[in-house]
Amino acid sequence: MIPLIIESDNPDLIESYLSDKYYLANLTSEVVPENDSIGLPAIKFLIDRAKFAPAQKSQAVFLIRSGHLITPAGQNALLKTLEESKPEEQFIITTMNHHLLLPTISSRCQVIRLSSPPKKTNSDELIKELVSHLTGSPAAIIGLSDRLISDNPPEKLDQIIASL
Repeated sequence: MIPLIIESDNPDLIESYLSDKYYLANLTSEVVPENDSIGLPAIKFLIDRAKFAPAQKSQAVFLIRSGHLITPAGQNALLKTLEESKPEEQFIITTMNHHLLLPTISSRCQVIRLSSPPKKTNSDELIKELVSHLTGSPAAIIGLSDRLISDNPPEKLDQIIASL
């Protein structure tokens, strides 16, 4: 399988994604940072686990958390394993910024960016304010309408029209 880089600044979002896609249920081996880095020995351990993992599972997931903390030597050691992974192996690297990984690692992986949904706005108050400013400057009207429709444009436009 194509190795994955799961990127988000929200660890809960990453955890939810991993659970929803059943990656955690098939977890074979996991590497986490020690003392704010992931060194070559931890990566070699993961590579060895991948070489000798039993073929009993339909999918074996090898997870590296906070991959941006892998040392350059560790990342270089991981390259061949990512390139030659078996079809039943899934390598996943989580990170807050995939640009902190070596380009050679990123180029061998599919990057999945997860973002938190936008915060909901108080629609009723913004609609009242927008309607009251309709005779005002176009810039003020556009600014208010942008804030209002940011989270669900079709529904908010219907509300605005109904208020008129």
